[in-house]
Amino acid sequence: MISELKKMLNRTEYKIDEINDKIIINYGSAYLSPEDYIEIKIYHNIYEVCEIHKDIRKIGVKTDKKNDAIVFAIILCKRLYESNAADKIIAKKIRQFVDEGNVSAAKELLKENLFEDKYSLEYEIDGKICLIQQENKAYVKFHGKNLVENAKISRGFVALYNYSRNLMEISAIYNMLKLNYDFSYEQKEVEDIYIFGI
Repeated sequence: MISELKKMLNRTEYKIDEINDKIIINYGSAYLSPEDYIEIKIYHNIYEVCEIHKDIRKIGVKTDKKNDAIVFAIILCKRLYESNAADKIIAKKIRQFVDEGNVSAAKELLKENLFEDKYSLEYEIDGKICLIQQENKAYVKFHGKNLVENAKISRGFVALYNYSRNLMEISAIYNMLKLNYDFSYEQKEVEDIYIFGI
């Protein structure tokens, strides 16, 4: 299992160790302060994948399928340690355009930097990051759940951009994982884990 994780988490910043019945995955500066890590606990042919933050343990999945555990751990690692898909300069320009009242320029930037099948302006469409404006407030939704609510319009546009970049990123990760593993998660489940966490 460790060799498979090392293959898919192919970065020198990862440290993957087996300690007793657990696999511990740390990243970067977490080597020195191991309060935040991903853990795969193996007992009686059951794999329990957890996200650990200080003393808080969030169980992501319990499964008897090794590939499901590997894929879930990879998704958590990519989300927690590698996700920075959004370009801060683009986000700043979008905010500036909207604050100046130049919404059409902000929409053009979105169009230039996002895949149109990943976001929607004005309408809630399942499978897309959606910006809904009501009066002078913005709501950003995904799969019917709020990501941002009751925010300034400019914040809504920036959130739409950031989350849409993350959705593009997880779509690519999902496709890569599908090429390498047979697992039971549907794309919608993987997107929810990546966008909302566990």
